[in-house]
Formats: sequence, C-alpha cells, structure tokens
Amino acid sequence: SFSFNRRIARDVREIVSALERMLARKDALGLKELSGGGAALRDSRETTSLLEDSQVYGRNQEKEKLLKFLLSKEAEESSFRIGAIVGMGGIGKTTLAKTVFNDETVQEAFDVKAWVCVSDQFDIGRVTKSILDSITGHGSEAADLNVLQNKLRSKLMNEKFLLVLDDVWSEDYDGWQKLQAPFSAGTSGSKIIVTTRKKNVADIMRANPIYSLQP
Repeated sequence: SFSFNRRIARDVREIVSALERMLARKDALGLKELSGGGAALRDSRETTSLLEDSQVYGRNQEKEKLLKFLLSKEAEESSFRIGAIVGMGGIGKTTLAKTVFNDETVQEAFDVKAWVCVSDQFDIGRVTKSILDSITGHGSEAADLNVLQNKLRSKLMNEKFLLVLDDVWSEDYDGWQKLQAPFSAGTSGSKIIVTTRKKNVADIMRANPIYSLQP
C-alpha cells in the first residue's frame, strides 16, 4: 500500500542518516577501515620523541652520519634540507631518529624543534596542526588549513628549525608540496628528517641524503 511504501522509505532514510553519522564519527575519531571489516585506531603506531635508554643500541655509524648532516653549516640555496631514513618495519628507523633528535648537540643547534608521527593517514591539515602543536606545546583551535599554515609560518620565521616526520607512507607529491609551504620561512641550516619504509616517499620529498638501514 501507499502508506506501507512511505513507511519503508522513511525507515531507509533513517538508516542512511544513521550510517552517515557513524561515518562522520569514524573520521572524527581517526578510525580507519580494515580489509577484514571493522576499524582500528590510527594512533596504534603513534610515536613520540621520548627515548628510553633501553632503546639505544648499535647504529653508531648511521648516527654519526645523521649528526653530521644535521649539524652541517654549509651555504644552502634553500632554507631547509630533507634527509630520509629508509628501511623495513621494525629495523630501527624511529629509534635512530629519536637518538639524533635527543642528542644534546642537536638540541642546542636548533631554535625550534618538532616531532610528528605522520603514519599512513596523510592529511595536510592534521599534519600541519600536529607540527604547530609540537612547537607551541599546546593544541591549536584553528581548523582552516590557511590559518594553520600562516600560524606555522610565523613560528618558523627566521628560526633554524628541526622537524622529524616519522612513519611516512604517502606518495602524494602535490600534498607534500603544500605541506612544505611554511617551511621556507625558516633560516638556512634548518633540517627535516623523514622516516619511511618506502624509498619512493624519500624520492618524492626530494630527500638528500637518504640513509638506507639494513638488517
């Protein structure tokens, strides 16, 4: 009947509306879909710059090379340079990055320092906000990318900065170009370290040097 069809149509609209609300909540909470169904929190692989003594082992040669890169003072055409640590999962990329990031000489050499775990959910706004929050030590209320990038640019203006972008997966060249826009405000000698499993990521970000970790 006509009334029955109207009731079915109304029920379908309510179900669709409920599903849309659930999807919105998934995005807000940072959940991602798994191939087997369900969702997992994106921060399951979240890293921080804090380094425990028990984490430091080996890799002395790689550490010295990275320190030399970070502390180099040669004249630069660009205000910042990017170096990448590349290797398979669990090989020690993040630990090596933490080791040099927390080195006393490195800490004294840079005016501004930030550590951001990018992971596989690359969003320019989220990463920009995370960099800004890491620098300021508190959460930014801004949500607009233009506002966030202008705030970040002002924080980096005429400062020598060190930024670690840990666990990078995205090969979105245009996205990385947009993300880097505020970095040019920093002074010569600023450095960015990227850790990634994929050499393509390092190439897209024009990283030089690239440190390939072997087992």
